Amino acid sequence: MNVNNRDNIYLFLKQCLEEFAYLIRSGLRSLERTPLPHLLATCLALAIFISVLPLAFSLFVLFVLLKLLGALTLFNVRKNRQAPARLKQSD
Repeated sequence: MNVNNRDNIYLFLKQCLEEFAYLIRSGLRSLERTPLPHLLATCLALAIFISVLPLAFSLFVLFVLLKLLGALTLFNVRKNRQAPARLKQSD
């Protein structure tokens, strides 16, 4: 890696850090201007969203797996009922 590439990478990382710092500062300024009840409501909504979303997803996966297991079991039972049991006869 030559010096020119290192300088470009350094400048890119420095610019990313400055943009991130600007974003954090503007976010903090927005939070300072927000009324406290509105901020509390936003925090509660975010907490409920974060806690309910994984629960809903895990319950969805659980019910899909149970449905798949039930369907496979029903398919296997019907398949075994339709095929008559054949006994091997010895000669």
